[in-house]
Amino acid sequence: MASETNETREKSLNFLEEIIEESIAGGETRIQTRFPPEPNGYLHIGHAKSICINFGLAKKYGGDPELAGAAGILHDITKHLSPQEQLNLCEKYGIIPCTVEKSEPKMLHGKTAAAIARREYHMPDEVCDAIACHTTGRAKMTILDKILYLADYIEETRDFPGVEKARELAETSIDRALLYCYDQTLIELITRGKLIHSDTIAAYNDMIRQGVRWRDEEKA
Repeated sequence: MASETNETREKSLNFLEEIIEESIAGGETRIQTRFPPEPNGYLHIGHAKSICINFGLAKKYGGDPELAGAAGILHDITKHLSPQEQLNLCEKYGIIPCTVEKSEPKMLHGKTAAAIARREYHMPDEVCDAIACHTTGRAKMTILDKILYLADYIEETRDFPGVEKARELAETSIDRALLYCYDQTLIELITRGKLIHSDTIAAYNDMIRQGVRWRDEEKA
């Protein structure tokens, strides 16, 4: 009976519980409840996870709350690293930065975090793919990709101009909210004279080709 209970318990462990169990088995007596974040990123990581699961994006739009939670926890675990450290991780994990990423190495934290999630935490591909594109978007995004990108954009500590509109759109349509996010991102990058990642352009074009519009007067 005891063995059946233990087997059932082992099957019920999520990846965080598995890490804790492995640490305890190795003699660790201290439980650390936060992943290494950006210097002020503890709150941000917690709130992104909260939006993914508790605010309801995953359930509202048919995503998997557990996968969304895992992506929310891990998506920024390398954001605190310096540009050189990002490039070092790229070399370690076989990531080839494009021209835009070389000019803005901080942008690489999505791909480097995804590599660590895959190699070190053995996350499924759909979680790693969502983490990898959460800074740029991409064409043909999955529902998990969309949930993480949007959750990261609208989490409650964000206070930049336009974020309230994104939150409003997210209440009724994830695609309209995403297009709005892409729209605002492109405007900001153009205004600042920055290079634009090809994945962001592809993400925007993909939404337009699907007939998505975010302005009320453009709704089909």
